[in-house]
Amino acid sequence: MSDRQRETTPENGTRMPRLKAAVGLSFDNSRRTVAILRRRAGTRRSRFPKIAWQMPALIVVTLTVICFLVLDDAAGAFRGQWAGSAAALATRMTDVGLGVWYVVPAVLALLAVNQIDWTRAAGQRLLLLYNWTVLAAFVLMSVGGALLFSNIIKRIIGRARPVHYQEHGILAFDPFALDASWASFPSGHSATVGGVVGALVLIWPASRWVVVPAGMWLAATRIVVGAHYPSDVVMGFSLGVAWAVIAAVLFARFGYLFARTEVGLPKIKRSFRLIPGMSNKG
Repeated sequence: MSDRQRETTPENGTRMPRLKAAVGLSFDNSRRTVAILRRRAGTRRSRFPKIAWQMPALIVVTLTVICFLVLDDAAGAFRGQWAGSAAALATRMTDVGLGVWYVVPAVLALLAVNQIDWTRAAGQRLLLLYNWTVLAAFVLMSVGGALLFSNIIKRIIGRARPVHYQEHGILAFDPFALDASWASFPSGHSATVGGVVGALVLIWPASRWVVVPAGMWLAATRIVVGAHYPSDVVMGFSLGVAWAVIAAVLFARFGYLFARTEVGLPKIKRSFRLIPGMSNKG
Protein backbone atom coordinates (compact mmCIF):
# COMPACT_ATOMS: atom_id res chain seq x y z
CA MET A 1 0.00 0.00 0.00
CA SER A 2 1.44 3.41 -0.96
CA ASP A 3 1.82 6.28 1.48
CA ARG A 4 -0.97 8.13 -0.30
CA GLN A 5 -3.34 5.17 0.05
CA ARG A 6 -2.42 4.75 3.74
CA GLU A 7 -3.24 8.38 4.46
CA THR A 8 -6.74 8.01 3.01
CA THR A 9 -7.80 4.80 4.80
CA PRO A 10 -10.96 5.15 6.96
CA GLU A 11 -8.93 4.61 10.14
CA ASN A 12 -6.54 7.46 9.43
CA GLY A 13 -9.37 9.51 8.01
CA THR A 14 -11.17 9.59 11.36
CA ARG A 15 -8.15 9.69 13.67
CA MET A 16 -7.12 13.27 12.98
CA PRO A 17 -10.63 14.79 13.32
CA ARG A 18 -11.05 12.98 16.64
CA LEU A 19 -7.70 14.21 17.90
CA LYS A 20 -8.52 17.72 16.75
CA ALA A 21 -11.88 17.58 18.53
CA ALA A 22 -10.26 16.32 21.75
CA VAL A 23 -7.66 19.09 21.70
CA GLY A 24 -10.35 21.66 20.97
CA LEU A 25 -12.53 20.44 23.84
CA SER A 26 -9.56 20.46 26.20
CA PHE A 27 -8.67 24.00 25.15
CA ASP A 28 -12.27 25.21 25.57
CA ASN A 29 -12.57 23.67 29.03
CA SER A 30 -9.25 25.15 30.12
CA ARG A 31 -10.25 28.56 28.78
CA ARG A 32 -13.57 28.44 30.62
CA THR A 33 -11.82 27.43 33.86
CA VAL A 34 -9.39 30.34 33.63
CA ALA A 35 -12.26 32.72 32.87
CA ILE A 36 -14.20 31.49 35.92
CA LEU A 37 -11.16 31.88 38.17
CA ARG A 38 -10.56 35.41 36.91
CA ARG A 39 -14.21 36.32 37.39
CA ARG A 40 -14.30 34.93 40.91
CA ALA A 41 -11.04 36.66 41.78
CA GLY A 42 -12.56 39.93 40.66
CA THR A 43 -15.95 39.58 42.31
CA ARG A 44 -15.08 37.81 45.59
CA ARG A 45 -13.37 39.83 48.27
CA SER A 46 -9.85 38.66 49.08
CA ARG A 47 -10.64 37.82 52.69
CA PHE A 48 -8.91 35.06 54.61
CA PRO A 49 -9.88 33.51 57.95
CA LYS A 50 -8.03 34.19 61.17
CA ILE A 51 -6.25 30.96 62.01
CA ALA A 52 -4.33 30.59 65.26
CA TRP A 53 -1.19 29.22 63.63
CA GLN A 54 1.35 30.61 66.08
CA MET A 55 0.97 27.94 68.77
CA PRO A 56 1.04 24.96 66.34
CA ALA A 57 4.09 26.47 64.66
CA LEU A 58 5.82 26.90 68.03
CA ILE A 59 5.03 23.28 68.95
CA VAL A 60 6.43 22.02 65.64
CA VAL A 61 9.63 24.04 65.98
CA THR A 62 10.04 22.90 69.59
CA LEU A 63 9.53 19.23 68.70
CA THR A 64 11.95 19.55 65.80
CA VAL A 65 14.62 21.09 68.02
CA ILE A 66 14.09 18.43 70.71
CA CYS A 67 14.42 15.70 68.09
CA PHE A 68 17.53 17.33 66.71
CA LEU A 69 19.19 17.66 70.13
CA VAL A 70 18.05 14.40 71.73
CA LEU A 71 16.67 11.82 69.28
CA ASP A 72 18.51 12.27 65.97
CA ASP A 73 21.84 11.06 67.30
CA ALA A 74 20.22 8.00 68.89
CA ALA A 75 18.30 7.20 65.68
CA GLY A 76 21.48 7.46 63.63
CA ALA A 77 23.37 5.14 65.96
CA PHE A 78 20.44 2.67 66.03
CA ARG A 79 20.03 2.57 62.26
CA GLY A 80 19.66 -1.01 60.99
CA GLN A 81 19.11 -2.46 64.47
CA TRP A 82 15.33 -2.35 64.69
CA ALA A 83 13.52 -5.58 65.60
CA GLY A 84 12.80 -7.79 62.61
CA SER A 85 9.00 -7.51 62.72
CA ALA A 86 8.99 -3.72 63.15
CA ALA A 87 11.54 -3.25 60.38
CA ALA A 88 9.69 -5.63 58.05
CA LEU A 89 6.35 -3.87 58.62
CA ALA A 90 7.90 -0.44 58.15
CA THR A 91 9.64 -1.55 54.96
CA ARG A 92 6.37 -2.84 53.51
CA MET A 93 4.39 0.27 54.43
CA THR A 94 6.84 3.14 53.98
CA ASP A 95 6.23 3.49 50.24
CA VAL A 96 2.61 4.42 50.95
CA GLY A 97 4.16 7.84 51.41
CA LEU A 98 5.32 8.04 47.81
CA GLY A 99 3.73 11.01 46.11
CA VAL A 100 3.04 9.05 42.93
CA TRP A 101 0.12 7.23 44.62
CA TYR A 102 -1.73 10.52 45.07
CA VAL A 103 -0.43 12.96 42.47
CA VAL A 104 -0.75 10.68 39.42
CA PRO A 105 -4.43 9.72 40.05
CA ALA A 106 -5.26 13.39 40.63
CA VAL A 107 -3.58 14.41 37.37
CA LEU A 108 -5.27 11.60 35.45
CA ALA A 109 -8.65 12.58 36.89
CA LEU A 110 -8.16 16.20 35.83
CA LEU A 111 -7.11 15.12 32.34
CA ALA A 112 -10.20 12.91 32.11
CA VAL A 113 -12.68 15.59 33.17
CA ASN A 114 -11.01 17.99 30.77
CA GLN A 115 -12.29 15.73 27.99
CA ILE A 116 -15.92 15.97 29.11
CA ASP A 117 -18.36 18.33 27.47
CA TRP A 118 -19.55 20.18 30.55
CA THR A 119 -22.23 22.03 28.60
CA ARG A 120 -24.18 18.78 28.34
CA ALA A 121 -24.06 18.00 32.07
CA ALA A 122 -26.88 19.13 34.32
CA GLY A 123 -28.47 18.48 37.68
CA GLN A 124 -26.89 15.95 40.00
CA ARG A 125 -24.53 14.68 37.30
CA LEU A 126 -23.08 18.17 36.97
CA LEU A 127 -22.72 18.49 40.76
CA LEU A 128 -20.94 15.14 41.08
CA LEU A 129 -18.68 15.95 38.14
CA TYR A 130 -17.86 19.29 39.70
CA ASN A 131 -17.12 17.75 43.12
CA TRP A 132 -14.82 15.07 41.70
CA THR A 133 -12.97 17.73 39.72
CA VAL A 134 -12.36 20.10 42.61
CA LEU A 135 -11.38 17.16 44.84
CA ALA A 136 -8.73 16.08 42.33
CA ALA A 137 -7.47 19.66 42.07
CA PHE A 138 -7.33 19.97 45.85
CA VAL A 139 -5.39 16.71 46.22
CA LEU A 140 -2.97 17.81 43.53
CA MET A 141 -2.38 21.16 45.19
CA SER A 142 -2.19 19.98 48.79
CA VAL A 143 -0.22 16.74 48.35
CA GLY A 144 1.68 17.63 45.19
CA GLY A 145 2.46 21.09 46.54
CA ALA A 146 3.74 19.69 49.84
CA LEU A 147 5.94 17.17 48.02
CA LEU A 148 7.36 19.78 45.64
CA PHE A 149 8.02 22.32 48.38
CA SER A 150 9.71 19.80 50.69
CA ASN A 151 11.94 18.56 47.86
CA ILE A 152 13.03 22.09 47.02
CA ILE A 153 13.83 22.84 50.66
CA LYS A 154 15.71 19.59 51.25
CA ARG A 155 17.89 20.16 48.19
CA ILE A 156 18.72 23.66 49.36
CA ILE A 157 19.60 22.50 52.90
CA GLY A 158 21.44 19.35 51.83
CA ARG A 159 21.45 17.49 55.13
CA ALA A 160 23.10 14.07 55.10
CA ARG A 161 20.80 11.09 55.61
CA PRO A 162 21.41 8.55 58.41
CA VAL A 163 23.33 6.38 55.95
CA HIS A 164 26.20 8.86 56.46
CA TYR A 165 25.84 8.95 60.25
CA GLN A 166 28.90 6.82 61.08
CA GLU A 167 31.10 9.00 58.92
CA HIS A 168 29.63 12.48 59.39
CA GLY A 169 27.18 12.42 62.33
CA ILE A 170 23.98 14.47 62.35
CA LEU A 171 25.60 17.82 61.53
CA ALA A 172 26.64 17.17 57.96
CA PHE A 173 25.35 19.51 55.26
CA ASP A 174 26.06 19.93 51.56
CA PRO A 175 23.64 22.57 50.20
CA PHE A 176 22.34 22.08 46.65
CA ALA A 177 23.87 18.60 46.43
CA LEU A 178 22.44 16.45 43.64
CA ASP A 179 23.03 13.25 45.61
CA ALA A 180 19.74 12.06 47.16
CA SER A 181 21.63 10.78 50.20
CA TRP A 182 22.25 14.45 51.04
CA ALA A 183 18.57 15.43 51.02
CA SER A 184 17.33 14.43 54.45
CA PHE A 185 15.66 17.52 55.93
CA PRO A 186 12.68 17.68 55.66
CA SER A 187 11.38 14.23 54.71
CA GLY A 188 9.53 14.21 51.38
CA HIS A 189 7.65 11.01 52.23
CA SER A 190 6.51 12.56 55.51
CA ALA A 191 5.45 15.76 53.75
CA THR A 192 3.35 13.70 51.34
CA VAL A 193 1.72 11.80 54.21
CA GLY A 194 1.12 15.08 56.06
CA GLY A 195 -0.54 16.54 52.98
CA VAL A 196 -2.80 13.49 52.67
CA VAL A 197 -3.66 13.56 56.37
CA GLY A 198 -4.39 17.29 56.29
CA ALA A 199 -6.57 16.95 53.19
CA LEU A 200 -8.57 14.03 54.59
CA VAL A 201 -9.16 15.69 57.96
CA LEU A 202 -10.26 18.95 56.32
CA ILE A 203 -12.69 17.13 54.02
CA TRP A 204 -13.90 14.51 56.52
CA PRO A 205 -13.18 15.88 60.04
CA ALA A 206 -14.56 12.76 61.74
CA SER A 207 -11.77 10.71 60.16
CA ARG A 208 -9.09 12.42 62.26
CA TRP A 209 -9.18 9.78 64.99
CA VAL A 210 -8.01 7.16 62.50
CA VAL A 211 -6.21 9.21 59.86
CA VAL A 212 -3.87 11.17 62.16
CA PRO A 213 -2.41 8.16 64.05
CA ALA A 214 -2.11 6.17 60.82
CA GLY A 215 -0.36 9.08 59.14
CA MET A 216 2.04 9.54 62.04
CA TRP A 217 2.97 5.86 61.87
CA LEU A 218 3.53 6.03 58.11
CA ALA A 219 5.77 9.06 58.59
CA ALA A 220 7.67 7.31 61.40
CA THR A 221 8.48 4.37 59.11
CA ARG A 222 11.06 6.64 57.50
CA ILE A 223 12.99 6.51 60.77
CA VAL A 224 12.65 2.75 61.14
CA VAL A 225 13.93 2.04 57.63
CA GLY A 226 16.88 4.35 58.28
CA ALA A 227 16.02 6.89 55.59
CA HIS A 228 15.52 9.91 57.87
CA TYR A 229 16.13 11.34 61.31
CA PRO A 230 13.19 12.13 63.66
CA SER A 231 13.58 15.88 63.10
CA ASP A 232 13.29 15.33 59.33
CA VAL A 233 10.03 13.46 59.83
CA VAL A 234 8.48 15.93 62.28
CA MET A 235 9.18 18.89 60.02
CA GLY A 236 8.16 17.09 56.83
CA PHE A 237 4.85 15.86 58.25
CA SER A 238 4.07 19.32 59.66
CA LEU A 239 4.86 21.03 56.37
CA GLY A 240 2.50 18.64 54.59
CA VAL A 241 -0.36 19.40 56.98
CA ALA A 242 0.32 23.14 56.72
CA TRP A 243 0.32 22.96 52.93
CA ALA A 244 -3.08 21.23 52.95
CA VAL A 245 -4.46 24.02 55.14
CA ILE A 246 -3.04 26.66 52.79
CA ALA A 247 -4.63 24.89 49.83
CA ALA A 248 -7.99 24.74 51.62
CA VAL A 249 -7.83 28.47 52.41
CA LEU A 250 -7.11 29.28 48.76
CA PHE A 251 -9.91 27.01 47.54
CA ALA A 252 -12.31 28.69 49.96
CA ARG A 253 -11.15 32.07 48.66
CA PHE A 254 -12.47 31.14 45.20
CA GLY A 255 -15.52 29.28 46.51
CA TYR A 256 -14.37 25.77 45.62
CA LEU A 257 -14.90 22.75 47.86
CA PHE A 258 -14.67 24.78 51.09
CA ALA A 259 -16.83 27.54 52.53
CA ARG A 260 -15.08 30.61 53.82
CA THR A 261 -14.96 31.21 57.57
CA GLU A 262 -14.12 34.31 59.55
CA VAL A 263 -12.19 32.39 62.20
CA GLY A 264 -10.62 28.93 62.08
CA LEU A 265 -10.08 26.38 59.36
CA PRO A 266 -12.24 26.35 56.21
CA LYS A 267 -15.31 24.13 56.39
CA ILE A 268 -16.21 21.64 53.70
CA LYS A 269 -19.29 22.72 51.75
CA ARG A 270 -22.60 21.02 52.49
CA SER A 271 -23.02 20.37 48.77
CA PHE A 272 -19.89 18.21 48.65
CA ARG A 273 -20.65 14.57 47.85
CA LEU A 274 -18.91 12.07 45.62
CA ILE A 275 -21.77 9.62 45.15
CA PRO A 276 -25.53 10.26 44.82
CA GLY A 277 -27.28 10.40 48.17
CA MET A 278 -24.04 10.72 50.13
CA SER A 279 -24.36 12.90 53.22
CA ASN A 280 -21.56 15.21 54.27
CA LYS A 281 -21.64 15.25 58.05
CA GLY A 282 -18.26 15.36 59.64
